Amino acid sequence: MKSPLHSLIVSACNEYAPTDQLCPCIVSAMAKNDSLFATAGVGARTKNPGNMRCVADIFMPNGTDCVGSLSGSFSAFQTLEEGVRQNVALYIRKYAGKAPDEVTRVWAGSPRSEGYWKDIRSCYPT
Repeated sequence: MKSPLHSLIVSACNEYAPTDQLCPCIVSAMAKNDSLFATAGVGARTKNPGNMRCVADIFMPNGTDCVGSLSGSFSAFQTLEEGVRQNVALYIRKYAGKAPDEVTRVWAGSPRSEGYWKDIRSCYPT
């Protein structure tokens, strides 16, 4: 089953990393587990499917707002397309080429869901 954001994710991956075949799967897995494809929690309010945080070491494009929540400050985007594009750009800058457990550990910190680990690992060839 493809995510509701599938075409946006594929388009952004093709633009930012046309040779990274893992990009659509990994970014989709992140969006699924972080925000149910921007339909739940902070991701729904911020149009931020990967729950990107507002932190100093992550480039935040001009016009990006930060929205506070009980678990920190998250980037808020004007459109879902922009949120997807920025999540893909972050993946390419900081996570592309890493092993599945490293991607999960760094992106998600300490996810409580086995589903997150399983979904990321499923993107990699065995």
